[in-house]
Amino acid sequence: SFNAYHFSWYNRHATKGINAPAGISPINLSVKGARRTNYSQMLPYLSADMEKHSDVFQDLRDLFQDIIRAVEAKVRVFECLPDEYKLMMVDAEFLPGNAQSFVRPFLGWVVNINIVAEAHRDGKDRHYCLVMPIGNFEGGALVLYEQGLVLELRNGDYVVFESGKTTHFNLRY
Repeated sequence: SFNAYHFSWYNRHATKGINAPAGISPINLSVKGARRTNYSQMLPYLSADMEKHSDVFQDLRDLFQDIIRAVEAKVRVFECLPDEYKLMMVDAEFLPGNAQSFVRPFLGWVVNINIVAEAHRDGKDRHYCLVMPIGNFEGGALVLYEQGLVLELRNGDYVVFESGKTTHFNLRY
């Protein structure tokens, strides 16, 4: 058992615009035969952990804000991932109420504490994931299975990959 905090924006249950006519606002559309339209499902929403653990989020945000801004600058400016950055910013720039994702261009920030993860894919992640271990530890390498990579990341190192398409886990530390 380990602690995990999901400080994220979600849009998993949103009304889809598939087959909707072009040029008409979703607010003016309804499903034929439906009694009502749930307009709240048209908007992204914050994870429950954002409210439940807002104090933890505030403390972690204050502690890591310089690191997160530096990582964003590297992803955006350098040749690292310029096209991927632009793609992810499409979602990050259009949040309700002109809100800003603290970890842009990412919409979610998951803080895992003392984790040894089993092999998995994050099937609901739309784009990319950034993993950055923090702390003094031995072992715990990140494995990206399909790529055949075992990454011995250290405090402050980071890797970006498509977590929905890549089976990943970490070794014991």
